[in-house]
Amino acid sequence: MLAAGIAPVPLDELEIHLREEIGQQIKAGMNEQYAFAFSVGTIGDGSRLKTEFEIIRAAEEASDWRMKEILFFASLTAFSLCLAAALVFKPGNLKELAPAQQFSALMALITMIACALGGRLFYWVFPRISKRSRYIACISAGALAVFVLVIAFDVVFQRVDFTVGQLIVALLWTMMPTFGILFGLISGIENSFHKKYEQA
Repeated sequence: MLAAGIAPVPLDELEIHLREEIGQQIKAGMNEQYAFAFSVGTIGDGSRLKTEFEIIRAAEEASDWRMKEILFFASLTAFSLCLAAALVFKPGNLKELAPAQQFSALMALITMIACALGGRLFYWVFPRISKRSRYIACISAGALAVFVLVIAFDVVFQRVDFTVGQLIVALLWTMMPTFGILFGLISGIENSFHKKYEQA
């Protein structure tokens, strides 16, 4: 079974199940040799078991991803509502936003939401890649997002003299689309894997 790629923990469970099945067959009147052969036959060969374990593992991963996605989109909704309320009612320094700047800031927020939801809705555009490749792609995208933000903060914002309203709009247009694209990419890659696996 180890040669078939089944991990030791499920193997222990299989052994317990096999022993119980053999015991039941012996109690039913079979001799030990036939009881063993019959019990092994009901469990199946290693390659079939490996396939079954892969299906179970994929279903568990899909369930975990769905929970993470629900938490993420709930957080995104709460953040978006709070930011939209702040931009509409303009407390504190946000009072310095001119109507055009206020509109532009709201458009930055809408762009982030559209990018984040775009990955979720258009998952079929993304290729189905392995778990390791998904991690590498997501970490690389995160590193690129951080790089874009560092360049913006260290190069652009240091050299330009902004008013408070211009600074708020520039910050939102730097951060919101970047995070939206990052979250959309992660959501698209993960959903592509899980949806296509469910269809297979």
